[in-house]
Order: sequence, then C-alpha cells, then structure tokens
Amino acid sequence: MLEIFGASTIAVFIVLLVGFIWLKQQYQKKQQLKSECLKHLLRLKKLMAYFQYHRGLSARYLNGKTEVSDELREKQRLIAQVLPSLALLARHSSLSEHWQALLDHWQRLFANNLSLTPEDNLAQHNRLINTLLYLIEDVTELGYWSTRDHHKGIGSIVAILHTTEWIGQARALGSGMLAANKRCDNDQSQMNLIQVKLELCLQQHSSNQESLDKLFQLKEIINHTFLQPLDETSASISSHDYFVIASDAIESYLIEFDSIMGRLTQTH
Repeated sequence: MLEIFGASTIAVFIVLLVGFIWLKQQYQKKQQLKSECLKHLLRLKKLMAYFQYHRGLSARYLNGKTEVSDELREKQRLIAQVLPSLALLARHSSLSEHWQALLDHWQRLFANNLSLTPEDNLAQHNRLINTLLYLIEDVTELGYWSTRDHHKGIGSIVAILHTTEWIGQARALGSGMLAANKRCDNDQSQMNLIQVKLELCLQQHSSNQESLDKLFQLKEIINHTFLQPLDETSASISSHDYFVIASDAIESYLIEFDSIMGRLTQTH
C-alpha cells in the first residue's frame, strides 16, 4: 500500500512539474513574441514618420519648392532601409494583408511620385499612411498584451499616431498651399476638416502640456493663415516655417510615443 501511495505521489508530482514547465515555456514564448511586436511597433512608427515627411516634401516640391529634392531623396533612402526590417510581419496571417497592401502601394507611389498632380500625390500619400495605421492597429490587437500592458499605454499608441497623422496632413496640405501661394475651395474645405479633427485631438487625447501647446499653436496658425476670408488673411508665414512648426508638433507626440514604449519594454 505504501509503495502504491508513493508511486501515485511521484506520478502527480511529475504531472505537476511537466505542467509547470509547459506554462513557463508558454509564458516565455509569449514574452518573446511581445518583445518582437514592440520592436515592430517602433519600426512602424519610424516608417510612418518617414512617409509623413515624404508626403510633406512632395507637396512642397510639386507646388514649386524644387529645392527640397535632396531631402526627398534622403527620405526615400531611409524608407528603403526600414522596410526590410519589417518583412517578418508577413508571417502573421492577421498582418500579412495590410503589410502587402502597404508595400504594393509604396512601390507604385515611389515610381510615380513626382509625375502626379499635387492633389493626387497628397491623396495617394494619405491612403498609404491610412493603410499603415491599419497595420499598426493590427499589431496592437495581437493576443500578446496583458492588462498591465494596456495600463502602461498600449491603447494610447494608436491615438497618438492618429494625432500625428492629422498634423501631418495639415503640414503637407498647408505647406503646399503656401508654396503655390494660392488657395482653392477644395483645399480650404480639406483644411477645415483637418482643423476639426485637430480640435478633437486636443479634447480627447490626454497628452502632456508641451504637445498640447504646440498643437494649439499650429491650430491658431492654420486658422489665421488658411481659414480666414482672403481679405482678412495675412499669410506672413513661409512654407518652410510652417513646415517646421508642424514638424515640431509631430515630434512632440512622437516623444510621447517613445515614452510609452519605454514603459512597455521594461522588464516584468
């Protein structure tokens, strides 16, 4: 009887030990996958910043500021560098569709970028970046995140990047308008929509004060420069200076993004 009891105890212990080892392996695997996803998010954020900057430079070039051609080529070189580092995204069935759509769209846009009209160029960049945002959302919805991760800010990442995208659209559209030194009804209508979105970003996203101040400053410039009647508008700001101010606002939000990513990458 004692021998039977002893054997049963050992068997239970072995089962428990195997279960513990399996759980530990699963946890380690999940942590590894989460670490890989965090690296992907950082690269995707970088790619988004490059695409947004490329859009703004393209808008300025096509509206007459051809002196930005060197900057444009440099951004294309940086995009070409970061894209291969994201190729592993294609291994995830839930990511592959948006990843492939992004690659295909960029290849077409890159080949025809400066032969497009300013309006079509802007629209193509907007659609490209919208696909990238979908891809980023796909990554944040993978099953590797804990409640603690969401508490640390995984849910804020997409909101921050959507804010930078509305600022980026304002940067491209506005700097293009200033470079061309003209306004049309369609441009003003688009800028008015962007202004509404920026106001929502101010109200809904709990950013730090520096980001809010820079976004508020940009909104004031947009209102004064693009949305007032022509006889009341004093477009005293240059295309370059406007581009820099909008870029500074984007950078303040990207710093917030990096701060959240720092919290998420801390050892659990």
